[in-house]
Amino acid sequence: MDTAAFEDFTRRFQAGMTDPEQVIRLFVEAMLTVETDRDLAEQLFCVVIARNLLTAAPGTPSGHRLPRPDQTLNRLAASPAIARSLAGGTTAAAYQDADLAKVALDRAYSARTQGVDYPSPGRGKFFVACGGAATPRPLTLARNDAGGWKVVEWSSLTVGVARAGAGDF
Repeated sequence: MDTAAFEDFTRRFQAGMTDPEQVIRLFVEAMLTVETDRDLAEQLFCVVIARNLLTAAPGTPSGHRLPRPDQTLNRLAASPAIARSLAGGTTAAAYQDADLAKVALDRAYSARTQGVDYPSPGRGKFFVACGGAATPRPLTLARNDAGGWKVVEWSSLTVGVARAGAGDF
């Protein structure tokens, strides 16, 4: 595992943890990392996911592990297009046009039911644009005691996407 990459990611999280969009971008970055370094990706997830959802793992860079890595890591490893579609990749380009700079929230989708303090104070539900699906994908963040945002629900981000070349939505 690339320790320098983990430390850089952790610094960027600490600098942007009060900005939900930055936390979401970092979460998608962790998703993309599964393709190149599964161990690093798991540790990156442990930086952005709420600690109460993780399993203690002394000796790891974050001190934690995902409790059920098969639900996230295996699914993403089996279908790299999932993460790429959240980074702006499109079916027409076989998701090769993915770029972290393209990660975007779809604020027009369900505009009345998303954002900071929805569905309750200290939580935020957001919809991430997805180039491989007809609708954006939801995830939920919660504010921790330090005032930073952590991901608490992301299952919809790991579901399948349209087959490459199937045409845009």
